[in-house]
Amino acid sequence: SIMFYPPGIPLLMPGEEVTADIIEVCQQLLAGGAHCYASDPTLGTIRVVA
Repeated sequence: SIMFYPPGIPLLMPGEEVTADIIEVCQQLLAGGAHCYASDPTLGTIRVVA
């Protein structure tokens, strides 16, 4: 899962599709100073489990 604080709720959960819109929101949140909670907090990589 990928979660940002604030707001503190998951943006992406296991089983959900990673879309361009989701990536854009992640980039905006990181640029705005939100803290990312994921396996790679920089989101340089996203762990995908098939």
